[in-house]
Amino acid sequence: MTKTAERQRTRTAAAPAVQAPSPAGDRGRRRLADQARAYAFLLGGLVCFALFSWYPAIRAVVIAFQKYTPGSPPEWVGTANFTRVWHDPEFTAAWRNTLTFTLLALLLGFAVPFVLALVLNELRHWKAFFRVVVYLPVMIPPVVSALLWKWFYDPGAGLANET
Repeated sequence: MTKTAERQRTRTAAAPAVQAPSPAGDRGRRRLADQARAYAFLLGGLVCFALFSWYPAIRAVVIAFQKYTPGSPPEWVGTANFTRVWHDPEFTAAWRNTLTFTLLALLLGFAVPFVLALVLNELRHWKAFFRVVVYLPVMIPPVVSALLWKWFYDPGAGLANET
């Protein structure tokens, strides 16, 4: 046998068998089964989400249009509740207080720390000191807690080992 014939025989013997394509209907059924399994896994989460989010929200909208007193059946009043609240002088004060609180919280909770961080970032000489001052209140409680637990479980003089 010549080398060329041997190479050709080896090549044809090593070639993998080609699998016939599956029918299109089988592929669609397999994909549908995979999707059904995925939807089955999602069902539990969707039920919990609907139970704890959608139901209370829908129930709140329904109650908003009713005169609701615990112990008696609700009475449908339409938009009378909204009219009464809109004409209440305390409603305006409540809105003003809410907006004031929101603006101050955004200003003091976002804008001031942001500007302060920009200023501290530009410092050259006191940068390390201010980093320590900022991070120290965050780092002290876990360190103290770890030291207390270490002392509590100390094999020689720990509180848990004294009887």
